[in-house]
Amino acid sequence: MTEKIFIGYTKGVKTKFGEIISISFNEEDRKKLEQYANEGGYTTIKIMESRKGSKYAEIDTWSPEKLQDNGDIVQIKVKPQEELDEINLEEIPW
Repeated sequence: MTEKIFIGYTKGVKTKFGEIISISFNEEDRKKLEQYANEGGYTTIKIMESRKGSKYAEIDTWSPEKLQDNGDIVQIKVKPQEELDEINLEEIPW
């Protein structure tokens, strides 16, 4: 399980036009945003709701599994399931 990284101050306000969520970042939060940026320079933030109904922000640190191969980072590709051959009922001995 990955470590949860909470960030910013989050506040949700319900209006007649829908919910407005505002997030405030301090200097430490901005450093975290830069630290957890992906290869493209983006940091993904998830807006979550606690059991009590209050909003909070969390940095999404998920990434596909990676394998070190001679110093290069290579993404692991998932193999599709092989299709099963049809069963020939005449080959079954019982």
